[in-house]
Amino acid sequence: MVSFLPTPENLAIRIIMVLASTVFVAFGIFLYLPADLIPLAGEGCMQAVSSVTHIEFSKVKIGFDCTMVLLSAITCLTVLHNLGSVGTGTIIAAILVGTLVGIINRAFCKQRDKLLGKTEETAQIIRELFQKEMGGS
Repeated sequence: MVSFLPTPENLAIRIIMVLASTVFVAFGIFLYLPADLIPLAGEGCMQAVSSVTHIEFSKVKIGFDCTMVLLSAITCLTVLHNLGSVGTGTIIAAILVGTLVGIINRAFCKQRDKLLGKTEETAQIIRELFQKEMGGS
C-alpha cells in the first residue's frame, strides 16, 4: 500500500513517516475508545487506569508507553547488549501518540460524541446500568 513512498533509508524520511503514523494511530484511538468497542489490551488497561484514577487518558497513555519503551530498552541491553529495535522512532511514538490523542480529544470530542449519539444523559444511563450490573453479580 505504501510502495510509492520513498525507501526509508534517509533519517528525515523515517522521521516524517513516524510523525505521520503517530497521527493516524492517535486519531484511531480517539475514534474507537469512546465507541465502546472492545479495545486492544494495552489501551483497555490504560482506559481502566484512567477511569479509576480520573487521570486524563492521554497522560496515562504517555506514561504507559514511555514505561514500556524503558522496559524494552533495559531488556534489550540486558539480553542483547544493544538497544535492538528500540530506536528514535519508538521513543518519538511513545511520547507523541498520547500527546496527540489529548490534543485531538480536546479539539474534536464534542463532534465525535455527537456523531456517536453520546450525550451526558446517555452516559449517565450507561453508568447506572453498569453499576447495577456490578452490584447484582
